[in-house]
Amino acid sequence: MFEMPKINGLVEEKKDLKPISWFKTGGKADFFYTPSSIVDLQEFMKKVSSEIPVYIIGNLSNVLIRDDGIKGVVIKLKNEKFKFVDVKEGLVEVGAGALNRNLCLKACEKGQAGLEFLNAIPGTVGGAIKMNAGAYGKEVKDIFVSCRIMDMQGNIRVVTADEIYFSYRKSSIKDEEIILSAIFKTEHSTPEERTNIMLDMAESRKTSQPIREKTGGSTFKNPESCSAWKLIDEAGLRGHVIGGAKISEQHTNFIINFDNAKSKDIEDLINLAKEKVLQNSGIELQTEIKILGE
Repeated sequence: MFEMPKINGLVEEKKDLKPISWFKTGGKADFFYTPSSIVDLQEFMKKVSSEIPVYIIGNLSNVLIRDDGIKGVVIKLKNEKFKFVDVKEGLVEVGAGALNRNLCLKACEKGQAGLEFLNAIPGTVGGAIKMNAGAYGKEVKDIFVSCRIMDMQGNIRVVTADEIYFSYRKSSIKDEEIILSAIFKTEHSTPEERTNIMLDMAESRKTSQPIREKTGGSTFKNPESCSAWKLIDEAGLRGHVIGGAKISEQHTNFIINFDNAKSKDIEDLINLAKEKVLQNSGIELQTEIKILGE
């Protein structure tokens, strides 16, 4: 077992990740580190051995933690200093640890438009940028201006939209880079109009997705030719069960933990869906969910 460098933030050993995972599955992290500030995080990055695996997580809304947990250090930016939202006319600056929903609500209160689609995306701003999250025909790249990033040596730099390559559910930001904050562009509107749009989106999600279940959001990226849910449905997997995990009958691109599932049950369903869809359609599905751990 390795040792953590001396830092000011909160460090928890053998942290059970199951309660904070949206799937409510998975094992423990050797160390769970919550930085107290950017300076604290910077000091950690400078001191930590390069041989120690380091993982950055957001709200674990689109992540599957394997049953044997994560060897190394898991970092979560949950201190309030990483959750600020500063709304101005035409721009909003936000910490990477802020929830997408909170960002939308605060922009809405100030009559700033353009961020409403993020209300349909569970998780944090940092995660949304990293995966170029999207919904209702809009993606992060459409509103992105710049972000501050820290590398594994503690160096901080500002990266603009011209310097990042965004594609479908993907960006050129590396896994080992930590997004600290971002600036998005907005448009002027009224709080009432923005609220109505957000309510309509929320109602649409409620009727079309199993949002009240223990799930990790969309399991697979949509291929160019069609929707992932349709391919899974055509492969005969609607409602298919492995252990305590099931492919949702409401939306087949969602896997739910309906009966004390193990992460292995969910991963086995993911692999089965890939196999059956490939056999049935010749299309190879790509996971949108990130899988971490042993």
